[in-house]
Amino acid sequence: MSLRLRTGDTWTGHEVYRCGPEKTRGEGQAHHGAVDGPFEVSAPAGKMLCLRETWWVFARDGRGLTLAELYVAQDGRTVYFRRFNGPAYHNYEKLAGNPEREHEGIAWRLWYECLPDIALAPRQ
Repeated sequence: MSLRLRTGDTWTGHEVYRCGPEKTRGEGQAHHGAVDGPFEVSAPAGKMLCLRETWWVFARDGRGLTLAELYVAQDGRTVYFRRFNGPAYHNYEKLAGNPEREHEGIAWRLWYECLPDIALAPRQ
């Protein structure tokens, strides 16, 4: 089944991360997502028109936990990814001075960025 992203799409769901039989994370936490709109991404492979998906999670106390941005090209491949941490994340204070993104009234701080291999090579 093909996935078709459309600007304005939103969703809320639940994910549980299982790390072996004894350790789980995320139980009871709602995961949210939205397709924010088109963005042009400049990478070594060239400029690509992408849709940006934003995913975010709040801690049980309502503070921001994690936020991710995925830039999805027209062929459905993610060509750029950024991970931000919110005030509920253990390393938030250490990220002071990093670029921030305002979302849902929260200042999320950049933790890391990823450029997949397809964003590094010229497109055929």
